Amino acid sequence: MVKPKNSKESLRNNIIALAIVQASNYILPLISLPYLARVLGAESFGKVVFAQALMMYFILLVEYGFSWSATRKVAENRENRVLLGEIFMNIWAVQWLLIALCSVIFVSIVFGVEKFRGEIGFYAAAFLIVLGNVLFPIWFFQGVEKLQLQSVLQFAGKLIGLLFIFVLVKNENDGIWVLLSNALSAIIAGLFSIFFIFKSGYFKICFPSLSGMRQEFVEGFSLFASRVSISFYTMLIPLALGWIAGPVALAYFNVADKLRVGAQSLITPISQAIFPRISHLVSKNESSAYQLIKRSAVAIFLVSGSASLMLFVLSEPLVQLMAGDGFDGAVSVLHWMSPVPFLVGMSNLFGVQLMIPLRLNIAFNRILFCAAVLCVIILWPLINYAEASGAAITLMIVEFFVSVVMFFYLRKKQILGK
Repeated sequence: MVKPKNSKESLRNNIIALAIVQASNYILPLISLPYLARVLGAESFGKVVFAQALMMYFILLVEYGFSWSATRKVAENRENRVLLGEIFMNIWAVQWLLIALCSVIFVSIVFGVEKFRGEIGFYAAAFLIVLGNVLFPIWFFQGVEKLQLQSVLQFAGKLIGLLFIFVLVKNENDGIWVLLSNALSAIIAGLFSIFFIFKSGYFKICFPSLSGMRQEFVEGFSLFASRVSISFYTMLIPLALGWIAGPVALAYFNVADKLRVGAQSLITPISQAIFPRISHLVSKNESSAYQLIKRSAVAIFLVSGSASLMLFVLSEPLVQLMAGDGFDGAVSVLHWMSPVPFLVGMSNLFGVQLMIPLRLNIAFNRILFCAAVLCVIILWPLINYAEASGAAITLMIVEFFVSVVMFFYLRKKQILGK
């Protein structure tokens, strides 16, 4: 079995690898989004965004809570080749059962809702993205700290998708090719990832067991509830905006949100690399875990704060660069969104880097559930009042609520400052 090095050097290499792939995640949309915004136009582009937002709910179900629970479990047991094989096969089997369930739900929706029934092929192309998600078990790569390989495969997949887009998307009627390009690139990257996992000898291959699948399903449920709460408000916002205000307002929101996500992704390499290491250290060497958290806190604070400041100051030229004329409405949306990368950086530090490794799942769930309720209460009034800007204000308020409540909870538990 190939074992990850438990060293500062390997952690640094993981962060660098993830920084490269996150840079690509930011640069590639800088190339594709201006092209799509101009070729498709606001209305057709908004339809593509709506289909992608809808598919995120299916991806949420298929991912379950495994992006956290499975990563943590793999990190804790990565030195046991037999147990690691059981963990992987049981979790992966559960995910395939979940995608079967998603397929049934998807067919029921597209045939049962008149708005979708006339564009079955369009939404079926979008659904293929869910398949690509199952084929790429990111949680395993993160758990064994093989993030360099994950980064290469993700970058290659996104590059393939970009090439497909430039070849296939030529006019406003080609939105379906955007969805197919994204889906095929995800499937190709996923197939290569599965090939490497099974050929590299990380674990002993075995058949999944019903008892093991049930155990993984139960263990992942509490963190799945957290994922549902987070995704409820992050994915509900664009869906509600598109439904209430229409595709043009959604297009404005999406352009600003792409820029926000790109800036926010600057903290992802730190978060993804450190989470499995902290999960491993908490059970082995708690003092080392807290030292690592303190170092990561400084980095996340500086990076996320700089990203938010950049978005606020450069909102207008960034929107012009990304989408060109006809998307001026996205500037004010981006102004309201600009604090979000900093707020998410703080909530990630408090929640993912501290509460999950310390198994404070119940409190974590309650905070995120309250955030989802808050989103529902303020979302519709704000969208009706300010459309795309109202959606951005909703996102900012909810993220502020999450980070502040997590901070005071950890202060009350005397966890901060250890």
